[in-house]
Amino acid sequence: MVTRVIWLAAAVFSIMSAWPAAAAMLAEGEMDGQALRLVVDRDTGRALVTVGGQRNLVDLQAGHVYLSEGAGTVHRVHARYRPGYGEGPDYEIAPWGPGPMIAGHASVYHAVTLDGQICAEVLISGWMKPFIEPAAQALSILEQLHHPRVDEPCARIPFATYAAAGWPLMAGKVDHPIFTTSSIRFDYQPSPEELALPTRFEDVGPEAVARLAAMGARNR
Repeated sequence: MVTRVIWLAAAVFSIMSAWPAAAAMLAEGEMDGQALRLVVDRDTGRALVTVGGQRNLVDLQAGHVYLSEGAGTVHRVHARYRPGYGEGPDYEIAPWGPGPMIAGHASVYHAVTLDGQICAEVLISGWMKPFIEPAAQALSILEQLHHPRVDEPCARIPFATYAAAGWPLMAGKVDHPIFTTSSIRFDYQPSPEELALPTRFEDVGPEAVARLAAMGARNR
């Protein structure tokens, strides 16, 4: 066990040493059946999340989300990461055994249960947890803005639950995933304007976000 811990620590140190100072994280895959592209810069605390063509720039430090609509319109909404948002159900997530390789990374199979019922399955890369925390927070913020709570707890499990033990390389059901990772890297070099904050925008309240998201979905 001690040897394994030392090996993991050495591996993480090696990755951090080889990670360029100005590098960001880039993850690609699918979420709710739509293409997902996620760029995260830990130094600035910003994440650019593009889902199905909808561009969302999350400023974690300032607590703002910039939603880009058609014709260059940008709306800004105040939103911060809240781990206990909505005081949802008491899910349990536990490892059940080794999983397959996904996007070049080993995974561990986890089951998400509620009152003894299996709600979902997750294939997790545990070592990524400290590196992808800003990414998980950004996706959780967007989830809180776009998706109201539903009566059936197993129908929409919070992303924060899936990411509790590491990065969810796959989440949902093995035969019907709602989140998948096709590639992930930690040496991405974003362009200067990619994560730049918009200079022109309109402030809106959280209540307007669902309407704007619905409009964007119809226009895609």
